[in-house]
Amino acid sequence: MINNLHETTGYKIRNVSLLLVNKINQNFQKEGFDITADQLKMLVVLWDKDGKTQNELGESIGRFKTSVTKLVDGLEKRKLIRRVQDPTDRRSNLVYLTKLGKNIRKQLLPIIEKTLDEAHKSISEDKLMEFHNVLDQIESNLM
Repeated sequence: MINNLHETTGYKIRNVSLLLVNKINQNFQKEGFDITADQLKMLVVLWDKDGKTQNELGESIGRFKTSVTKLVDGLEKRKLIRRVQDPTDRRSNLVYLTKLGKNIRKQLLPIIEKTLDEAHKSISEDKLMEFHNVLDQIESNLM
């Protein structure tokens, strides 16, 4: 029986996730980048494979259509991506990185690394690897 919900795996994962997202957002802002952690997730997907539909992006980052549209709008406004009508489906847009969107990766990665170093401070590599393995197992159990 659960006595304290604050001690459950889900609560702890969610809390740490929110803290990490907030810290990444703060560190981006501190370094002069007007990009959120949610927008970063979309950029990461496009850095791996450019030219995805908005639906594919939504599935990749676990977001619904309306929030994907807002994220795409924000990245397009910052000239990091561009939308192109899908030649095989007029109802769809393909999302591509601009040159700036490709190049910003080099500037954001050190900020992300710094944030993760801060989060991982005083945790051994072995413990961190074990933690990742446990998270992978939880993810696998839930799929």
